[in-house]
Amino acid sequence: PELDGRIEPIVTHAPRRKRVNGEVVEEYVAVRDRVEKLARRVYRWVKLRRKKNSEKKVAIIIYNYPPGEHNVGSAAYLDTLASLEALLKALEERGYAVKPLTREELKSLISGYLVNSPTWSQHAGDVPRLPVAEYVEHFRSLPGAEEVVRTWGQPPGSINVDGDSFIIPGVVLGSVFIGVQPPRGVHEDSSKLYHSKDLPPHHQYIAFYYWLREVFKADVIVHLGTHGTLELMPGKEVGLSSRCWPDVLIGEVPHVYVYHVTNPSEMTIAKRRGYAYVITHGTPPFTDAGLYGEYAELEQLLSEYVGERDPGRRRILESMIREKCKALSLGCGDYE
Repeated sequence: PELDGRIEPIVTHAPRRKRVNGEVVEEYVAVRDRVEKLARRVYRWVKLRRKKNSEKKVAIIIYNYPPGEHNVGSAAYLDTLASLEALLKALEERGYAVKPLTREELKSLISGYLVNSPTWSQHAGDVPRLPVAEYVEHFRSLPGAEEVVRTWGQPPGSINVDGDSFIIPGVVLGSVFIGVQPPRGVHEDSSKLYHSKDLPPHHQYIAFYYWLREVFKADVIVHLGTHGTLELMPGKEVGLSSRCWPDVLIGEVPHVYVYHVTNPSEMTIAKRRGYAYVITHGTPPFTDAGLYGEYAELEQLLSEYVGERDPGRRRILESMIREKCKALSLGCGDYE
């Protein structure tokens, strides 16, 4: 079914065998909460299609890996900021209420505004916030709250908490939110946490996705680039339940994922565990940049030298090559 483009792989029913009049028969039994989950997600996809573009709210999530200001907006084989510029322009052209920014404006905004770290509040300006009290009420209702407390302590924790509120690392541009996905945790070796199968999300991670769903009220969440960590959270590998963290975090919001086409294995994880509709992109084209000026002249001399059979002409070429190397401050070895 995946090869046919099917999305939303939520298990809604399972076979059960029972004996009827002495014979064993098989019937399918609905998994009630999964049927309701799929129905709500289908409803949100239909709503997204029918809603006017001018009324839609879009959350675009970029990454910060490894954590640090210089890595904000990184993604495999993608110029994230240039892609984000093009995406914002395309949304505006199609009637979305958004203020487009250039790549340079986005770079300046992200480097000076969307820093995502334990000391982020020191840089905070007019940023989205989530009251801790509202988060705590939501958190207490989660099926995996106990494991979060065992790992990260009681809410709100210490990550991106400023007074009585969480800071949501992002900026609202009209009806579009651009945010930085929180890291998996605070650790001297973040690579060990990135693909962890047993580390639950910390409080700020949960608060971030709660804010997208319930406060910003995103009609669609777009993860821009390969790849984030939502789909790598603890839970079942496939056929997720209501206790699996990717299922909890994405909720019922339609999910679009921009992914590099050469990474189908992890892309499949995003589809199966993050309920993502994947849009692939190819590797940016590469071409021979060529040489210029005196370097191009040196290349020509070397080519002539290699193909020259006349000893006298070869000596002249060798002398010219050495002079050219000297002028370019290059070392010359044994051309033979």
